Amino acid sequence: IIIPNGVTEIGNYAFYGCNNLTSIVFSRGLSDYRPIEAYAFYGSDSLTDVYYVSSEDRWNEIPIAEGNEALTNATIHYNYVPEEN
Repeated sequence: IIIPNGVTEIGNYAFYGCNNLTSIVFSRGLSDYRPIEAYAFYGSDSLTDVYYVSSEDRWNEIPIAEGNEALTNATIHYNYVPEEN
């Protein structure tokens, strides 16, 4: 899944129970103190890789609410450059 640049936050239960979700790409839009709301990734236990287009410091500025252990336990790949089609 690729979260496009226009998305600035991830709402409650957005990817709740998405068992087939193994990786996700986050745009820079989330880095402006926008939240990943409660339980947005709850039950997404197959999530192993998160690709983020900015730095680790910017990632750490994103408020991540409770119930997102699937996200916080995944491997975060910082400074990711998406391939252009």
